[in-house]
Amino acid sequence: MMPFDLDSTNNQKLSGYEVLSPNLSQGENFQYQILLVEEDDNSHLGIKTTVYTGTKKYLKEKLPGIGSEKIDNFPHEGLDMKAVMKFKKKSLDDKMFINQYHALRRLLAARKLSQLIAETWLRDDQIEATIDEKTSLVDPTISSNQETEIKEEKVLALKIIRKLFLSANRPPDRTKSESSATKSDCQMIIKKNQESWRNICLNLLLCGQAYYKKGDRYIEVLKNPIISTYEASCFFSFQVVWNSFVGTVEEIKQVGKNQPPFYRVFIPYPQRPNVTEKADCDEDGLFQPILTADTIKNWAYSQDIVRKPNSTEFPFAKKKWNSEDGIHIEYVSPPYPYLPMSCLC
Repeated sequence: MMPFDLDSTNNQKLSGYEVLSPNLSQGENFQYQILLVEEDDNSHLGIKTTVYTGTKKYLKEKLPGIGSEKIDNFPHEGLDMKAVMKFKKKSLDDKMFINQYHALRRLLAARKLSQLIAETWLRDDQIEATIDEKTSLVDPTISSNQETEIKEEKVLALKIIRKLFLSANRPPDRTKSESSATKSDCQMIIKKNQESWRNICLNLLLCGQAYYKKGDRYIEVLKNPIISTYEASCFFSFQVVWNSFVGTVEEIKQVGKNQPPFYRVFIPYPQRPNVTEKADCDEDGLFQPILTADTIKNWAYSQDIVRKPNSTEFPFAKKKWNSEDGIHIEYVSPPYPYLPMSCLC
């Protein structure tokens, strides 16, 4: 488990590392949550959302199609930092490393959320074409049938993410839960009396605990979580704003009570501006600051580390952090106008 910044929390008990280990019996009573999205022509935007709450055993029984291995992997650590700044146990004693690690993780999370929003603005054929272009998105050893399935799942997942953003700011359609747990068993779940319950679907999406049921298949909606299970359950309350291109974070002041969440995050999801395939030129031959399909794609699929000198991508950095040089951050926010800039505390 990665360390967490807890300077704004009061009276919070965090379980020890061994208690959270899936291999130890002490952790069997811990409860987790999964968002299941299904097609429903009679529901808002054609989807129906159900939040399942219970122990790993309960979730495996209710949702066997997800697979025991994925549920055993709870809680999720969140953002994968290995390519940018790898965390090692010995780093815990290095204060400078810890400070820089937390700062980079927050900036990278903001970038990832902005890229995710941009990706949902792409057409299906643009997504499939990008998968063909970028070999890093597909394992070269897989068969053509498997590649077709990956493309299909990617397109379906982005459609679901788009619909979750558009149907945000309301609780799930249904809930199914195990018997009530003790207070110590609930630190990885969101309760109905918490502010974050209203947008629990987004919390579970962003921590990688959302699945789309397509026939007998259970498709993982966001394969690379942006936040951890603990951050989703205890730190953040999300709210989507449809009239802004800039995300903001504010601290939640609580008088007389000390319960999560502690930060309110406003995610921008405005209507996508009209775009052209290529940027037009004015009389002077200069590009007009207009959003194009290419600029959206370039931002959405830019990798975190890009070493190629003439690359058209917009990397987070040209090389990963090292103890001698540190890291030179290049792009946290999109370099184009009208692409939403997001933020996560």
